Amino acid sequence: MAPQDPSDSTAFNLLPIELNQAIARFLDTNKDIATYQSICVKTRDAVNGDRGSFWRATFRTRFALRTDITCTNQQLKDLYQHRCKHIRRGTGYDFFRGHKTKEKDVARVLRQLIVGK
Repeated sequence: MAPQDPSDSTAFNLLPIELNQAIARFLDTNKDIATYQSICVKTRDAVNGDRGSFWRATFRTRFALRTDITCTNQQLKDLYQHRCKHIRRGTGYDFFRGHKTKEKDVARVLRQLIVGK
């Protein structure tokens, strides 16, 4: 099934971008955020527009952001998605010795979270 282009005739198009962003911040999972942004043009703009400020706020909500590290909003979006992917992946299998690539990736993300980089 091919993804459809966002609609421009939904009720979300009538809401201001701030309200659409507030709705998106209440969503629990990354899949919910992806589904929400595909509803219409305004919801997509709320998540990806405004120079990516939604992702900076979402990153700060889930992960600590050190004040001495400067990242663009796009870098924070990429880092957020990378961390979430590997944390989710790490719950799906048992660690044996930590030599496999997926085990190393999960351990690297956990180390970043602990050290704070």
